[in-house]
Amino acid sequence: MKARIKLACLAAALVAVVPAWSSTAYQGQLQDMHFMSSGIVLISTTGSRTTAPSCSTVAGRFAFDSTTAGGRTMLAGLIAAEAADRSVVIVGNGTCSAYADSETISYFYVVG
Repeated sequence: MKARIKLACLAAALVAVVPAWSSTAYQGQLQDMHFMSSGIVLISTTGSRTTAPSCSTVAGRFAFDSTTAGGRTMLAGLIAAEAADRSVVIVGNGTCSAYADSETISYFYVVG
């Protein structure tokens, strides 16, 4: 019985920390890249997008922090994709932690 209670508590805790949903911008070209002095990068694509979290109030826009190691990797990849005129698919993480009105990027991949 104790094991079931522990398992139920663990499941409830996991559900509490997972965002309600994240969005995906399907295959499209990069557009409207903004590089902020704080290191935040705002980016949109021409691809259609699934329903964004409620915090993401600017249609189609994503954000990430380029001052972190992961952010520098994403920045290099996005610039390389833009320079090569390649399409990308962007997947958000369901939060707006990098910039208040734009979903934070979880990961992306270059198509083709």
